[in-house]
Amino acid sequence: HNDEKDLMLIIGINPQKLTEIEKEKLQSDLVKFFTEDDGKCLNVTSLYYEEMEKHRSGQQGKFIKHIYGSTHVHDFINGLKFQISPSSFFQGNTKAAEKLYQEIIDFAAITPSTTVLDVCCGTGTIGLCCSKYSKNVYGMEIIPQAIEDAKHNAQANEIKNSHFSVGNTDDLIMTMINQANVNDGENIIAIVDPPRAGLNTKS
Repeated sequence: HNDEKDLMLIIGINPQKLTEIEKEKLQSDLVKFFTEDDGKCLNVTSLYYEEMEKHRSGQQGKFIKHIYGSTHVHDFINGLKFQISPSSFFQGNTKAAEKLYQEIIDFAAITPSTTVLDVCCGTGTIGLCCSKYSKNVYGMEIIPQAIEDAKHNAQANEIKNSHFSVGNTDDLIMTMINQANVNDGENIIAIVDPPRAGLNTKS
């Protein structure tokens, strides 16, 4: 799609008994490997270090730290440019995504009288791709950084009929439906991709 070649790597480790000094050296070694040594051939543009530890909730991840290059990468879907953060969901297979999103638009028969609810919206790709066909798009996502990306992506692509909010779907979906203010003769559809364990039976 463009001449930019972005590659973000997130190196996840279990720190076990590493000291803070050893962790700092590991980070320096990683940067050196990908910028000066054998890993240089990959042309990494963004590098993050993440410590992975098991928590009581069963979720992974202690913290993530930017250690080299850009803080974001960018990609294109249906002519729209998307900024992507390390914690934001983005469909990496853009060719397949373009076909899938067009299938969604066609199957849902989205028109200028349709309001789209982009559930678990990530960087906003589905909703923003639907925006030019629809009345409004409302996106919701529990990860704050992803919503920052979605808002940035709407602004960068000059899309004015999108609204993105941070929070749990259970808490937000009825608010979004009410804000949509659907009139007689109009309709509202909800889209979620990918379906995943974070969706419970009430969503």
